[in-house]
Amino acid sequence: MKVKSDFLLRNVGGEHIVVPAMAQSFYQNRMLKLSETGAFLFQLMQYEISEDELNAKLLETYDVDAVTAKQDIAELIDVLARKGLLE
Repeated sequence: MKVKSDFLLRNVGGEHIVVPAMAQSFYQNRMLKLSETGAFLFQLMQYEISEDELNAKLLETYDVDAVTAKQDIAELIDVLARKGLLE
């Protein structure tokens, strides 16, 4: 899976925000605030990557258990899919 190239991750006032690359009105409802780990995963998803690869990267980078990591990844994927940010 991969996020669409139409969206960029920006740090605004210390917050991780996904914004449309182009200021088009149909993208307005797709802005998204992410946690630090959400931003980490989003960056990895700029390129084609599997859920298993995301899980492995999350586990090696953050102090998180495997169950929580899997749940967090599934939740992020669900949100990105509902907002139309995935290819």
